[in-house]
Amino acid sequence: MQMTNATTYLKLAGSLAIAGAIVGRAVSFAVPGRSSSAVIQMTERQDLQRPVPQDALDERFALQLGNFEEIYSAGASLEDMIRHIAVAVHVRHRVREHLVQACAGDWPN
Repeated sequence: MQMTNATTYLKLAGSLAIAGAIVGRAVSFAVPGRSSSAVIQMTERQDLQRPVPQDALDERFALQLGNFEEIYSAGASLEDMIRHIAVAVHVRHRVREHLVQACAGDWPN
């Protein structure tokens, strides 16, 4: 094949672009999607000694759902959301430990 003028280059570039688009489309159907089927279950542990009214549980659920939506809309991945939850749980646990130590008189000076 001899390239004699600019239109031949344009024809070659156009045909390669179309062939690339067709191959890319075919490959995109063959590769599985990157969607997640993870489910986040949001429940409150019930304390049988001090039951919480359903309205309060609904408010907490709405607040947690709002936090998840805020994190997700900021472009965070599911992994980031789980990491955020784990940090929040760890912080609550550490605060509780410090409070127990302070009440027991074991607080370091």
